[in-house]
Amino acid sequence: MTHDRHNDLTPEEQRTFEALSRRRIPPPHLEESIMNELAERGLLTPSTSPRKRQLFQLAAALALLILGGITGYVVGTGREQPVEPKPQNPLFVLLLHETPNPTENTAELVSEYGQWARGLYTGGRFVTGEKLRETGRVLTKSNGQIAVTKGVRTNETSILGGYFIIEAKDYDDAVRIASECPHLKYGGTIELREIEPT
Repeated sequence: MTHDRHNDLTPEEQRTFEALSRRRIPPPHLEESIMNELAERGLLTPSTSPRKRQLFQLAAALALLILGGITGYVVGTGREQPVEPKPQNPLFVLLLHETPNPTENTAELVSEYGQWARGLYTGGRFVTGEKLRETGRVLTKSNGQIAVTKGVRTNETSILGGYFIIEAKDYDDAVRIASECPHLKYGGTIELREIEPT
């Protein structure tokens, strides 16, 4: 049984379909003349062989690899991050007590304390520290309520002005290190406490 595909079409679709078969087909030389005209205008490039294309792709990939390596080297040069020594021994905190409103030049003191700490660091010891502001808050709890008082805790003669955390073998080693801290040279007091590992 044969099936005539024209029977499934509406009369309008049949007329359109029949008109297609009557349209003129361009002559074969037309394609060739169009291609020649496009080539003369430089709108067409000659096709390259697959071998040439592969060589070009390989060269491009190699160039990108080399460029990436050079970029990584240039970006990484001079940006070596120092490796912070990991504490192998107990840690101690040096609490730096000082007289309220010290008269010394604070910037010079901070610089000198920083040099002392850098000396410990370059010697391979873990060290960190900060100067504290003279302002603060004191929190207490009474009858389940938290009370906050402006100011810092003092003992009439000194306030906590800063701290260092250092690595030392034991208390004797920590005392030796703390005794070299410039804070003592300026009349300050250092409270030395071992940090309990948690």
